[in-house]
Amino acid sequence: MNRFIKSQGSHVIQRNDFVNHVANSYTGWHVCAPVLLVMTGLVIPVAIFTAVLVPSAIPLMTLIMTALMLTAASLMFFSLIATGEAIEVRFDKVDSAATLLYRGFAANTRWTIPLDQFVGARMAMSYDEKGAKVTTPVLELRKGGSVILPKGTTWNDIEALRIIIESQHDKTGEAWARKAEAIKSGYVRHH
Repeated sequence: MNRFIKSQGSHVIQRNDFVNHVANSYTGWHVCAPVLLVMTGLVIPVAIFTAVLVPSAIPLMTLIMTALMLTAASLMFFSLIATGEAIEVRFDKVDSAATLLYRGFAANTRWTIPLDQFVGARMAMSYDEKGAKVTTPVLELRKGGSVILPKGTTWNDIEALRIIIESQHDKTGEAWARKAEAIKSGYVRHH
C-alpha cells in the first residue's frame, strides 16, 4: 500500500500487510516491554515496603531489580542492533527527512534520516537458490551504505523517491561551487 500525500509533501511506502503489523504490535516478544514496565512498577513499591519491614530481604530485592534492569537494557540494545524488517518508510519534503519504521524481534524501532543523506533509489537485482530473479528496493546512502525498503515497493515508488532525493540541494556542494566561481573571477586579468 503506497501513497503520495501531496498536501503534506510526503511519500509513504508501507508493506502490503502493514495493518496486520500495527494490529499485532504487542504480540510475541513485543509484549516484553510492557510486562517489564509493569513488573518494575510493582517491584519498586514492594522493595521500599520490604526494606522498611524486613531489612534482611534487601539483597534479594536488589538482585531482582538488577535482573529486571539488565533484561530491559538487553532487550533495548538488541532492538537497536537487530532492527528487523522495514514495514513503513515516510519521506517528508517539509522536514527534509525520511522516517523508517522497523518491526524487530522485541520492539518496533523508528529511525529518522535527513533526505540529503540519500544519493539514490533503485531496485537491486539478485538471484535466489533456484535461479529466479529477485528484486529488492533499496535506498543508497551518501556514506556508502543502503537501506532496504518495505516489501511491496513498486517501480513508481522508486521513481517518486528519485524525484524527492534529486530535489534536495547539496548545500555544501553549492557553497564550494560559489567559492570556486569567486576564486576564478578573482584571478581574471583585465586588460
